[in-house]
Amino acid sequence: MTEEELEISTLRQKLAKLTDILEAERAIKRIPKNLDFVQVSRPELRAIAELGKKNSVALDVLMIFVQTMDKQNAVMMSFKAMESILGKSRPTLDRAIRILKKDKWIQVIKVGTANAYVLNKEVFWTSSGNSKILASFSAQVVTTLDEQDKDLRKSKSVKLKKIPILTSD
Repeated sequence: MTEEELEISTLRQKLAKLTDILEAERAIKRIPKNLDFVQVSRPELRAIAELGKKNSVALDVLMIFVQTMDKQNAVMMSFKAMESILGKSRPTLDRAIRILKKDKWIQVIKVGTANAYVLNKEVFWTSSGNSKILASFSAQVVTTLDEQDKDLRKSKSVKLKKIPILTSD
């Protein structure tokens, strides 16, 4: 290979790298802004504060739901997971859920023996496309290790596949 051919090959490699960088920058620009946000209705801020005065655990539960809900304002979380996350008893959490349901902060949907919680879209939302369809939705499912029979992450017989996920920081 002549010196000129080597120089051309080097320039092509650099051009390929620059093209890859440019394409990566274009891909980043195509990622929607505010992927991880929740909007709150300004008039409801006072009501949220009042909920905290009325029952602080209800407010804690609501905030956990808001933090973990998906774009359809839904989250599926067991009482055991709530107990683990908030350090509260089942009866205390049950009272908090009843308050949230009665005061129309959430709607409880039965999924077999589990519950899915859909937050009031007039108060909280993450996108303009919140659906009014009740029969079909996806939910963010929250579980904790103490709900599992065993920690499969440490099992040598379980092989998990890694799936690439695009995130923005």
